[in-house]
Amino acid sequence: MLINRIAYHLLFFLFKPFLSLVFLLIKLPLLFFLFKLFLLGKEKVWFAMFALIYLMCPLASKGQEYVFVRSWPKEILGLRFPSDVAVDVSGNVYVADRGNHRIQKFDSNGNFLTKWGAFGSDDGQLKSPSDVAVDVSGNVYVVDTGNDRIQKFDSKGNFLTKWGAEGSGDGQFKYPNSVSVDASGNVYMADTWNNRIQKFNQNGNFLTKWGTDGSGDGQFGHPSGVSVDVSGNVYVADTNNHRIQKFDAEGNFLTKWGAKGSGDGGAFIYPSGVAVDVSGNVYVADTWNHRIQKFDPNGNFLTKWGTGGSGDGQFSYPFGVSVDVSGNVYVADTWNNRIQKFDPKGNFLTKWEARVSGDGEFWYPSGISVDVSGNVYVADTRNHRIQKFDSKGKFLTKWGDEGRGDGEFRYPSGVSVDVSGNVYVADANNHRIQKFDSKGNFLTKWGTEGSGDGEFRYPSGVSVDVSGNVYVADNENHRIQKFDSKGNFLTKWGTKGSGDGEFWYPFGVSVDVSGNVYVTDTSNDRIQKFDSKGNFLTKWGVEGSGDGEFDHPEGVSVDVSGNVYVGDSGNCRIQKFDSNGNFLTTKWGTPEVGDMDNCPNGIIVSGSGSVYVADTNNHCIEVYRPVGGRAVEPANKQLATWGGMKRTALYQNYPNPFNPETWIPFSLSKSEDVTIRIYSSTGQLVRTLSVGRKDAGDYLSKEHAAYWDGRNSDGEEVSSCVYFYVMEAGSFRATKKMVILK
Repeated sequence: MLINRIAYHLLFFLFKPFLSLVFLLIKLPLLFFLFKLFLLGKEKVWFAMFALIYLMCPLASKGQEYVFVRSWPKEILGLRFPSDVAVDVSGNVYVADRGNHRIQKFDSNGNFLTKWGAFGSDDGQLKSPSDVAVDVSGNVYVVDTGNDRIQKFDSKGNFLTKWGAEGSGDGQFKYPNSVSVDASGNVYMADTWNNRIQKFNQNGNFLTKWGTDGSGDGQFGHPSGVSVDVSGNVYVADTNNHRIQKFDAEGNFLTKWGAKGSGDGGAFIYPSGVAVDVSGNVYVADTWNHRIQKFDPNGNFLTKWGTGGSGDGQFSYPFGVSVDVSGNVYVADTWNNRIQKFDPKGNFLTKWEARVSGDGEFWYPSGISVDVSGNVYVADTRNHRIQKFDSKGKFLTKWGDEGRGDGEFRYPSGVSVDVSGNVYVADANNHRIQKFDSKGNFLTKWGTEGSGDGEFRYPSGVSVDVSGNVYVADNENHRIQKFDSKGNFLTKWGTKGSGDGEFWYPFGVSVDVSGNVYVTDTSNDRIQKFDSKGNFLTKWGVEGSGDGEFDHPEGVSVDVSGNVYVGDSGNCRIQKFDSNGNFLTTKWGTPEVGDMDNCPNGIIVSGSGSVYVADTNNHCIEVYRPVGGRAVEPANKQLATWGGMKRTALYQNYPNPFNPETWIPFSLSKSEDVTIRIYSSTGQLVRTLSVGRKDAGDYLSKEHAAYWDGRNSDGEEVSSCVYFYVMEAGSFRATKKMVILK
């Protein structure tokens, strides 16, 4: 049977050009002829089916242009990493919806009123807004963190003015994190990475500043919260010094309290938010202790509430806190993606939550696949489920929840569908493959954590060939494993390294109709191609951002013509090649959806030539189609270009996500002193890695890359969270994100 299938494939490839022409001339008779083949026996079905697929698809060619068609969901609902909250005199609640790059406004019960903002740098656009404040006239001040500026709006979200730019001069900012407005309309800004407070009038005119880097009185360690009481006193969450400092309106030091710890009465771990009620009581978002603490104006402890968790009154890294005129306390429960409301004593009143787990919504989607009917399957990674849609993005069904049982998942990262509609899922943190029918009914599973045959360490990608064989990118075992459709082990190939047939955290895998296997060799920044037995055929790509270069490629897919599409994650783009690795089409993307911080992970090409992309960091699926089905050669593009001049660069850490350790690779164009600083998502300095002076060259391997053991400067293990790492080498400075999952 297999021999007959191979013969049909060879015959079809030989006559494909002729059949394509015939199909254009006699479309209906040929369709009738192919339908008759289905009636002749099951062996003929294979030929007929693939003939239909091949001939009905537009022939792709080098230089094909693609246009954005749609994304779903069209709008991200709910909250994504809300980092702070403010309340106006009418009780309306404004939320810095940081992950969605916008402000949302609710009434005091959490009923949605309005929203504004979108990713960008124009007036009214935002990049990771971290804080919001409201003055007595209802004007709204937003800390536009990613743009290093303040924007001012009216209560309806209409843009009024802005000020600030990146820098350390007066009126300039470096990663600002908090804002507060006094009764006179003066604006106080926590200029976090400049370790100071700046004060402006309501129009943005600079008035004064205070603070330097340090731990003395009036010095700061990345302050990330600021609040002003009715007397004009200024309270600062001095985050990395684990304390609160109090100043008068001109910045004169008054008092302080707090030290690092988890006990009652002023022990903090990275406090990030502070608020003051009309009586002068001070509320502190004690972020890493997952609680709120309350003090009198002099720092005397009054009460506390909250523990780590997702129940009512529990928190997961609360970043922001605010108090209304009645004394009710609102908390930005950041990692639970919700707002919680309490009375002044800490009794729970109500909450409103994100809806990023609703039907058709995503939380870091990664894997994506399309069946022969055009239905789209998405590995909705952080929601621990699979979602199924039709080709237009209409929700059809879903299955899965977090767990270890049959049909449950822990961070599924890859999905693939065979010709019979069976769905295979790379259940990464359960170290296994699960198989379902097209409706999500559990069929079988295989794998456990380990490095033996049929065992996995974080399988990240899965693909199925036309015979039903299953190929798995066994990420941390640095290999590919092959199984039959029942999960019986067939073969494996690959070891850790950079040679031909070796891998360094392979992430994605795809199989063409001839059985050739394409692998995104992620940390080697290349694609490798093998035959179905694992024999090395070719490779292409090096680290870089030019045509044919990659920065941690993750997703890969092959269309029916053998063209290869690569999700070039670190470069935030898709690249297209022929089956030999010759560059065809440069990146494409869409300004209507996403931003320069998106992360194309999963990618799949349907039988009609549409390209579906799991835009991971934007939590959506994007759809592209070829322009007119005809070849368009991009201007100034050569057929194949890879390689490049040595440059200073910071690369993605590996593994990522990780637990408990990771390596940070980089390159230098000349000898430099290298320092890498690791920050929490609120800008708190967690650890400084003094790499030292290094000669020009690549520092990519574990033996040479910078190493982080997942501990802070005090030797304590840090918690699951998103972190930023910043490399400084001479005048070079670059930032990337990493994730710890425990």
